[in-house]
Amino acid sequence: MKRVVAFATALVALAVSAAGTAPAQQTGLDETAIRAKIKEAVGPYAESYREIDEIAYSNGTSTTEHDFQRGKDFRYVFDSGSLHTERGSYHGDPWYMNGNGQVVLDDPAEADTAPDADTTKVVVTRVQTPVDGYLLARLDARGRGVKEFVDATT
Repeated sequence: MKRVVAFATALVALAVSAAGTAPAQQTGLDETAIRAKIKEAVGPYAESYREIDEIAYSNGTSTTEHDFQRGKDFRYVFDSGSLHTERGSYHGDPWYMNGNGQVVLDDPAEADTAPDADTTKVVVTRVQTPVDGYLLARLDARGRGVKEFVDATT
């Protein structure tokens, strides 16, 4: 659990707009330096672990997430009321189970929503919201990708 808490304080992954952020030139750190600080704060990852997260929403509902990791294989189980879904990877093959209990093997060749690797770039900006820290935006030309918010104090 210590690894989870340290990781949570080091990195908050959110998909929100970064409007009003400072230019990347004013950050003083690049992506490599920020990721090195995260790795130092988190410490070494366990090869295998189990994690349970309880998520309570403001409307009174909740979700329980069970994460299982064994080497490169993983399984995430989500229970929200009567709904049960899962996703994971076994020997490098991604899969998911929908709310109807149907297991689907993902075919990466069919994924038309993946970011274009040729046009993906990383932009580092200093932000004050949602946390005082840095935004690492890895987006392609169409704006698809991942935005990660990193707490500056860690």
